[in-house]
Amino acid sequence: MIQFYIAAIILLLCLYFKYKLSYWFRKEIEGPSPIPLFGNLFDFVVTKKKHFGEIYKDIYDAYPAARYVGIYRMQQPALLIRDLDLIKDILVTSFNTFNMNEFSIDPHLDPLIAVNPFCIPGEEWKRKRQQLSPLFAQNRNKTAIPFINDVSKRMIEYMEGGPESSKMEFDVKELCAKFTTDNVAAVAFGIDGESFTNPNAPLREIGDEIFKPTFMTGLKQQIVLFMPFMNKFFRIPFVSSETDKKFRQIVGQVVDNREKNKIKRDDLLQVILDLREKHGKEEWDDTAVIGNGMTFLTEGYETSSTTMSMTLYQLALNPEVQKRAQLEIDQLLALNSEINENVINNTEYLECCIMETVRMHCPVFHMAKISLKEHEFPPQYESSSKTVKLPEGTCVVIPVYAIHLDKNYFPDPMKYNPDRWNKENKDSIPKYAFLGFSDGPRICLGMKFGITQVKGGLIAILSKYNVLPTDKTDVPFKFSKSTFNLQPQDCLWLKFEKRKDLVNKE
Repeated sequence: MIQFYIAAIILLLCLYFKYKLSYWFRKEIEGPSPIPLFGNLFDFVVTKKKHFGEIYKDIYDAYPAARYVGIYRMQQPALLIRDLDLIKDILVTSFNTFNMNEFSIDPHLDPLIAVNPFCIPGEEWKRKRQQLSPLFAQNRNKTAIPFINDVSKRMIEYMEGGPESSKMEFDVKELCAKFTTDNVAAVAFGIDGESFTNPNAPLREIGDEIFKPTFMTGLKQQIVLFMPFMNKFFRIPFVSSETDKKFRQIVGQVVDNREKNKIKRDDLLQVILDLREKHGKEEWDDTAVIGNGMTFLTEGYETSSTTMSMTLYQLALNPEVQKRAQLEIDQLLALNSEINENVINNTEYLECCIMETVRMHCPVFHMAKISLKEHEFPPQYESSSKTVKLPEGTCVVIPVYAIHLDKNYFPDPMKYNPDRWNKENKDSIPKYAFLGFSDGPRICLGMKFGITQVKGGLIAILSKYNVLPTDKTDVPFKFSKSTFNLQPQDCLWLKFEKRKDLVNKE
């Protein structure tokens, strides 16, 4: 009898999975065959052979004539979008239908992350976005540049006098993470992040605890992205209670000091404190204030450090590009005593280098949106007349990594070619083929600050050093298969050599 019940349970489970994973077949939408439990993500979740961004690219490439493809993120049916017009529809035209990011955060488990605008849906997002708009006013970058310049100087001092200075070989992901962490500390909180002077700098440790590739980090990210139902049982927070406590202490001390001593500063935290004063502590309680501080750290440090380190990597592999960038920097610094707004705004070729880095090594592999109401898409193929109606709650995936490497939009896509982005060529790039900062109403508000701080760090380094690969440099670049954002598989080693033209001048 027991064997009968076991067989019956197995049969029912098989029938359930078969039905669940026939969703797109029943809607007559083509796509790759899924594997029970894992959908199309078996090589990401189990074998670790591929990142999910690579899996999406394989699917994207396998259906060149399709506007979209039916896929399964574990057990969840989703549409992988290939057509740029549909991407415009999702991000802009039908924004009110798709204005919810597919990133499931439990506010009871992760109160600080839950207030991040990225995680807030619908009308609440619109209201918060409007309140937070002063954070990224036009003059905000201008006021940030002196702080970035100071941190740049500390970075150079660390490179020349730190533990790795004898060989001048650095893990540039870590070097750039120190740089961007200290920028956020200064620009957002008005404090010294101590990343270059303290091996146990608290903010730097917090950044590592959230983003550094480890088994636990990968597990938490997989649950949040693909298996949110599991967290109802396991209750694993995205940010550990220890990290939550540590960050509350750091920012809480800054807030208490300002409120008790009536101190006001021209920084990002002050904007939040002004909102608390205006709207009251009921809406802007300690969790809301400190949670937005967590947003400054996670958004301001991680993606920018990735972009800066990968730009250095590409410049090391492309010395002719590096030389052009240095020539532009030299010409501007000859007319200015230090890195200032004029230098930042006029390093046009360097910005082209940064944009090409974001195209080839986008910090985020995909965007996923949830439909808030029923929505109709055109036929999967131009030759078909059958449209598809997506019910409320359907996930649509925009495979940024795949689109950025599509030869139809970027000829010779694996070639690092900053000239794609110059004034003569950038208008030939189709709209919505580049999504490094998203697009539409939810476009990254911190884009200008991110580019500014990356420029500041690169100018400081390239004005003094040539960047070279070492025997430990991975060519081609190898990224971690377990994290949702772009991370090197191992350390990203590069060598810095004092520029001979500067030595001769001295």
